[in-house]
Amino acid sequence: MDKPTKNLNSNRWTFLPPAEPEGVELDSDAEAELLKQGALLGSYSASDADMAESLAESLKHLNLSPDEANGVLFRTLVRLGAYRHALDRCIASVPPAEEMFRMYLRCLFHCGEPRRALEEIGVRKEQMSDRAESEAFWAELERLELLARLTLDEKGEEISAEPRSLQETIAVIRLAVEYGQIAVATKLAAAGTAHAKPPQTSDPHLACALIRALYAEGYLDLAKEQLARLGHGFLRDNRSPFRETAYIYGEMLHDDGLYDEAAAIFESLAATCPDMAEARFAAGSCYLQAALSRLAGRISLYRPDETERAKIDKHLNELNQALEIISTVPWHTEWTYAQRRNFPRKDDDHRPH
Repeated sequence: MDKPTKNLNSNRWTFLPPAEPEGVELDSDAEAELLKQGALLGSYSASDADMAESLAESLKHLNLSPDEANGVLFRTLVRLGAYRHALDRCIASVPPAEEMFRMYLRCLFHCGEPRRALEEIGVRKEQMSDRAESEAFWAELERLELLARLTLDEKGEEISAEPRSLQETIAVIRLAVEYGQIAVATKLAAAGTAHAKPPQTSDPHLACALIRALYAEGYLDLAKEQLARLGHGFLRDNRSPFRETAYIYGEMLHDDGLYDEAAAIFESLAATCPDMAEARFAAGSCYLQAALSRLAGRISLYRPDETERAKIDKHLNELNQALEIISTVPWHTEWTYAQRRNFPRKDDDHRPH
């Protein structure tokens, strides 16, 4: 987890996650540097077009063949969420490699081309002479094919399809959100499980799946809306997936500055779910943040003298040091740059695409 930086105008720490969370494997050092460069440009409100142009220019200074440079640029733009430019600038033909093909499909879905995605998946499946060689990839193509059909059905193009089981529905909900098809995911979660016996018009497991998928992909406001619809009854259930949903709710409260409420949720999870060790660190962060907030309020309200202020500053430093230690434990969700693009827009955020 990245080291937190101090906001000089407050006593709160701000976590600045990397372009990709730790553990994401990149194809080369050049790709990692390019990704950082793109994220930095985006943070300065560069458009996707300017970002793509700048990254392409940087690649000219590297010892790469045209095909290698094109592949690096494509993968980087996809990881930055610049799907249209990745598709238009880099794709002259359908990429054969599995990972590149996944990224290609991601671009098609995000660019509103589900029918083209469906056609490409069909061609790719026909080209796979031995399904057993890549069973996992075949299964993924099947789910993406279903997602394409569901997306076309949502658009009114009359291609009927539906998941065959609760597990498949949950998997497709996650995939739909990841590939930008929020309407499809929401419809699947709201439709219930027609395959259940007896059929259910709503299923809290599907609601939790939708919340987790939305939150993981950075659609924070939409996740909050779904949490409000679900109600808070899930907080009393320590089974999966309710405990994971409760943890997300705790993170949201923490990030909204409601530290006492968040701490209560994390403490409950730590007590009832011993395997969720991160909940204890989350609760600790809440307590420290609450203490920082109270001390800051005391300074502004009572205007302590120099001696008292020195004592308070000492406590602030101790609390900040403790927070820095806790920050080394990845207890909070981290988002990639592409996922952070889905965060609620601020009033002064007018970055063109």
